[in-house]
Amino acid sequence: MLVIAIVIAAVIARRIGPLRRTTSFREPVFGDHELSAAQYRKNADDYAASSQWALAVRERLRAIARELEERGMLDPRPSRTAAELCRDASAQRPDLSQNLREATSAFDAIWYGGRTAGPADDELLRALDHRLVVPGRLAVLGHR
Repeated sequence: MLVIAIVIAAVIARRIGPLRRTTSFREPVFGDHELSAAQYRKNADDYAASSQWALAVRERLRAIARELEERGMLDPRPSRTAAELCRDASAQRPDLSQNLREATSAFDAIWYGGRTAGPADDELLRALDHRLVVPGRLAVLGHR
C-alpha cells in the first residue's frame, strides 16, 4: 500500500512540477519597469484616487525607494526587497527607521500576507514619502 502511495505521489509531482511558494518576501520592490520617483508617485496617487489601495501602497513604496536612489542615499538596485529597503534606508535615516519598518511591514502584509489594503495604509506610506521629500528636495538627511 505504501509503495502505491509513493508511486502515485511521484506521478503527480512529475506532472505538476515541484511545489513552490506562491509568494515570497524575497521578491523585489521594483517590478519589471523602473520609473522615476515622480512617476511612481503619480501612479500611487492615481491608484489611491480610484481606491486601489494595494496598488497605491506598492507604487508609493517604489517612489520612496527610487527617491532614495535618485538622491544618492541608496545604490540603485532593482532587486532590493522591502526588508532590504528598510534596513538600508534606516542606516541612512535612523530618525525614520520606525516609519520605514511600519511602511515595509504594511507592504509585506498586503502583498505577501493577503491583508486587505485601505486608505490608512496609503496614508502611512504617503506620510513617510512626505517626510523624505520637501517640494522637490530631500528633507534634512543629517549630513552637514
